[in-house]
Amino acid sequence: MLDKPFVHLDEFSVKLLLKGITREKQHLPQQALAITVDMLLDINRVINHDDPKQCTIWCLFLFAFFLMARKSNLVPDSKMSFDIDKQLTRNKVILEGNIAIVIFNWSKTIQMGNRILKIPLIENTSSALCPLRAYRNMCKLIPAAGDSPAFLFPSKHKLVPVTYTDFQRYIKEFIIMKKRVLILCDSIGKYLDGMKDTVVQSFSGANLGYIKYVIDKEYIYLHEFDSFSHVILHFGTNDIEKHSIEIILCKFRNLIYSVRNRNRDINILISSILPRPVDFVQLGYKVVQINKALIGICKEEKISFIKSYRRFLFKGSPKRDLFAIKDGGLHLNEAGVAQLKMCFIHVISHL
Repeated sequence: MLDKPFVHLDEFSVKLLLKGITREKQHLPQQALAITVDMLLDINRVINHDDPKQCTIWCLFLFAFFLMARKSNLVPDSKMSFDIDKQLTRNKVILEGNIAIVIFNWSKTIQMGNRILKIPLIENTSSALCPLRAYRNMCKLIPAAGDSPAFLFPSKHKLVPVTYTDFQRYIKEFIIMKKRVLILCDSIGKYLDGMKDTVVQSFSGANLGYIKYVIDKEYIYLHEFDSFSHVILHFGTNDIEKHSIEIILCKFRNLIYSVRNRNRDINILISSILPRPVDFVQLGYKVVQINKALIGICKEEKISFIKSYRRFLFKGSPKRDLFAIKDGGLHLNEAGVAQLKMCFIHVISHL
């Protein structure tokens, strides 16, 4: 109203009408959650820095974060709407040694071109989130002319600008990817498949020493270890008969240290040893004592313990109907696999 009085809005009937509209059309604006340093570090673990598209989107993420720039300053709404005066171009990122000067001629607060905004970015070689390293890598993989958009995707035989839609889609994809769960288990869990965002890797006959060796040597799926946010370890069954309780607990600790050595940021969950009908009379007491001790170890190490054994016990004895008949209750049957799967799905859904 340009600060001019408008007495009609002060009338009782108008105020009552506006209150009624407010009550009927309730609306609470929800702002998108902020991208944090931890989220970027998680995304960095799943980025392929040799892939032109992924390295471009990674550089875009870092520029948006460290420059605190609006997406409209960095990328256009569509491939055809790129504006050289509004969006960032390659020649507006000036590299001088370990510093980059990023120049904006236009922003939401500089719409008349009355000043030029220059923002410095400083190289940080000790951080995985160094924007200069990401920019140099992007320019190396996707060279372009100075007046070209700063962020380009290769498409067939030409380069096209990264758009606002691309930005939104990729950040959602990478945030989902970082939530992937890896389940490492012995043969008792080899049929655990079909769980969303979860990779299952089983090792028939594996004991705690063997799986530690597999992790240390970076075998099989473990070459992707850094791309997982959580790992569930389900082992110990094949150690019960051969080793003492003390040795088994020591092996569990060693396994935890090996996992952390491979990825210090991964969240570890230890699944309990399941009681089996085949040897419960002779070895059931060891299973109970080890599971109790593992709860304490997990508290000490600040990791999670999954009480998966609960689904397989009834009045202190294994539920025979959840184990195979032919092998005397050595492995799970279809119903047992379903129970273990439900247990893991419940845990994963609450991560």
